[in-house]
Amino acid sequence: MFKLSTRTVFSWRNFYSNIFYRRCALTNSFVKGKSATRKYALSFLGVSLCSGTTGSHNKLQRPELTNLSHSELIRNASMMAVDSASSLLNQTVLALIHIETEYVQSVDDLILVLEYNLQALGRPRQENELWDMILACRSKVNDKIQARQELEGVLTSAEKALATAAETAFLAGSDYACITANERLHSAQIQLEPIRTKSREVAAKLTAMEVKTITETTKHAENNADAAKNIPVDMSQEIPVT
Repeated sequence: MFKLSTRTVFSWRNFYSNIFYRRCALTNSFVKGKSATRKYALSFLGVSLCSGTTGSHNKLQRPELTNLSHSELIRNASMMAVDSASSLLNQTVLALIHIETEYVQSVDDLILVLEYNLQALGRPRQENELWDMILACRSKVNDKIQARQELEGVLTSAEKALATAAETAFLAGSDYACITANERLHSAQIQLEPIRTKSREVAAKLTAMEVKTITETTKHAENNADAAKNIPVDMSQEIPVT
C-alpha cells in the first residue's frame, strides 16, 4: 500500500489551511463592508499586473527602420509630396472660388448703380451722388480683378507642383498616388468652371451696360445742347451802356 511521507502530508495540510484562512478573511471582509473586499481585489489585481509585466515578451518593441530600403523610402516621400501639393491646390481653388464670387457680386452692384444713373439723367444732384457710388464700385471691382489675377498665378504654380509630384510618384512606383494627383487636377478644373462661367457672363453684362451708359449720356448731352441753341433771344431789351 502506498504511504504518504510526513513531509508530504504536512505540505498538503498547510495548503488547505491557507485556503481556509483566505476564505474566512474574505468572508469577514464582505460582512464588514464592500470596501475591504474591493481593497483585497485591487491588491490582487495589482499583484497580477506586476507579475505579468515582468516577462520580457510583453515589452514594446521599437520598429526597425533600418529594414526599409531606399526605394520604399523614396516611394513614401513621393506620396507625401503628392499630399502636400494636393493640399496647396485645394486651398488655392477655395480661395479663387471665394474671390470670383466677390467679383461677381461687385460687378452686379456696379451694373445696378449704372442703371440708376441712367434713370437720373437730367437731375444733377442725383447724378453727382450716383457718380460717387460708381467710382467706389469700380474701385472695388478693380481690387477683385487684381486679387483674382494673383490667385490665378498661384493656381498655375500649384498645378505644376502637383503634376511634378505625380510624375515623381509614378517613377518611384506609387501608381495610386499618381492616379490620385491626376484626378485632383481634373477635379479642380471642374470646381472652378461654374464660377468662371458666371464671372464671364457678368463681365459681358457690365460691358454692355457701359456701352449703353455712354450712348445714353452722349445722347442726353446732345439734346441739352440742341435745346440751348433753340432758346429764343429777346433782342428788344436794351443793353445798358456803362
